[in-house]
Amino acid sequence: MNTTNIVTRNVSFPWSPDIFTTNATTSPLLNCSLSADRSFNLNALPLILSSVMILFQLFNLLVFHFWHDKEPFLLFHTSLAVFSLLSGMTTFLTPMIRIIPWNPAVSVPLTNLNVRCIEYVGTLALLNLLCISVDRWLSVDFAIQYRQQISKKRIRIILFSMPLLALLLDVPGFIVYWLPFEAYCDRPLMHSGSLTTARLSWKILTGPVILALAAMFQARIIVVAVKTRLKRLMRKRRPHAHAAGNRVARRSHRRTVRIVWSSLRPSMLVLLVSLISGSPFFFDLSRYTSYPGLLRAFSMLPAVQHMYSPVVYLLFFPQFRKVIVRCCLRVTPRGCRRPLAVNPNANLSHSARVLDICSAVM
Repeated sequence: MNTTNIVTRNVSFPWSPDIFTTNATTSPLLNCSLSADRSFNLNALPLILSSVMILFQLFNLLVFHFWHDKEPFLLFHTSLAVFSLLSGMTTFLTPMIRIIPWNPAVSVPLTNLNVRCIEYVGTLALLNLLCISVDRWLSVDFAIQYRQQISKKRIRIILFSMPLLALLLDVPGFIVYWLPFEAYCDRPLMHSGSLTTARLSWKILTGPVILALAAMFQARIIVVAVKTRLKRLMRKRRPHAHAAGNRVARRSHRRTVRIVWSSLRPSMLVLLVSLISGSPFFFDLSRYTSYPGLLRAFSMLPAVQHMYSPVVYLLFFPQFRKVIVRCCLRVTPRGCRRPLAVNPNANLSHSARVLDICSAVM
């Protein structure tokens, strides 16, 4: 039977010469040969979830690759898919380290380094969600001005600066709290050490604060949507609302709203589900229940953040579906293809249509 002595240590500074060994706490012999149920819960299930994350985000990136004449804001969704892909790859490694022969001198530092990568990529994904939220808010509150000023070059500058900002947020905490858990081959990571005020503040800064800012901009978008809806209802009640000129204006306005919200809906849903999946940052369920199944499901909510986006895009992004249909037609035999209707505005970009219509209405 494969057994090993697991020796770990909580350290405050990464430059300690005995960082990966300790003479303070030594665990008894652990059995690394797991039962089928425990092996599935501890290793197989995380591997399955990570594989789903990787496949879904590869699908997103493939669709974005074949998307012609992409709008600038889609670069944020592309980068979000990249960060979610990296998250799936890093979470895939944690159970793999437990599966291979366990050596504390190697497995513990590898696990720690991988967990740090997971936290860093998670911060990148949260910053990306914040950028999406700000982008959609600007496109609603300052539609014409924003679409005239925004460009792919400016968004790329934002995306390239995002890893530097994530480093500034994460590295200080990584240095001070380098090994805040105990790693074993037969159980999940066990956090150790007291949650000091400084450590709690760092955790809040790299998680809940970013999510709260994203939620604030989402709330502003909802307020704008409600105001727009109320204005439309009031306009219908006016006596001159049925004049011919006003009917033309209403049609143009409805078309503007439809085009703008066609891109807002998927972005807002991506952000709202991300806020829900980030609820473990705000809410400690273990204070209210000790049921292991519920606690485990709640702890897996952050993984949902990196898995659901293809479903949202397919349901609420017509352009996303069109790209998939076009790619399917390429691999379909010619005799099985059905002729597609020609759209006279196919060569007119999304931003140009919105800008022209908004200018006409205003």
